[in-house]
Amino acid sequence: MRLNEQATRDLVRVGLLETMTEYKCGRKGRLVPLAAISAFEAVYVSASELAWRSGTSPKAIVLDLEKSGISPVTGPKVDGGRQYFFSKASLSENLLVSKASAA
Repeated sequence: MRLNEQATRDLVRVGLLETMTEYKCGRKGRLVPLAAISAFEAVYVSASELAWRSGTSPKAIVLDLEKSGISPVTGPKVDGGRQYFFSKASLSENLLVSKASAA
């Protein structure tokens, strides 16, 4: 998923990424199971990923999608999260095709 710790915490905080509790050395910690990452990636995509696929910037992607009536589900202007994420269901298929697939 290539997210830093703070961006991951933001996704957990807003309920988009599930965690499990683990006790280690008498301390309680929260972990993100691999299945939760797979489930998240099946439903959501970051503006950064869309920008990379489109050869543009994340800011341009967010502005273009918002002009088209597609709002991010999380991000700085939505809930204070570090990164914008969009529901894949709300995007056209051409935005979800990678550069490698298109070549």
